[in-house]
Amino acid sequence: MKSGLIDILDIEAGAEKINARMDDHIAAGESILFFGCLSEETLNTVCHTVFQRFKGGHPMFWVGSQELGYGLGNALTREELVANDTGSDPDTTKKTDKGPILVLSGSCAIVNGGQIQWAEANGFTAIGVRVQELLDAEKKGRRRRPSSQPPARRFLTVVQ
Repeated sequence: MKSGLIDILDIEAGAEKINARMDDHIAAGESILFFGCLSEETLNTVCHTVFQRFKGGHPMFWVGSQELGYGLGNALTREELVANDTGSDPDTTKKTDKGPILVLSGSCAIVNGGQIQWAEANGFTAIGVRVQELLDAEKKGRRRRPSSQPPARRFLTVVQ
């Protein structure tokens, strides 16, 4: 797969320049794009610009550090798709159904464990996935069938 880089100079030039560079890379057949962010401001610029460009379109796959989650969260908050959480109690925060959501967690951190427990207590269906079992099944030419759990609108997948 071909890849391209949108560097810090393009990012600091703003959304119009980022979109122009994305057009260039896509036209060149580069399906993986790297963004050279150096600060929270540049990360937020990239996340907001890319989100604006593709929202409601085809799915995107993002890979990045923990900061990427913050940047995407800021973009979603800016679009009013998630509440601006300023330490409010989630039980009293206005809840609106924005459709299905899939959350994947592969962390073993205590904080993530608490988040998973909260999610289960608040309507998420947790599905444990043992990666080794998936790999073993794939080697044997089998596909793992989903459990017979009732369909849910919100899933939380815990990768173990």
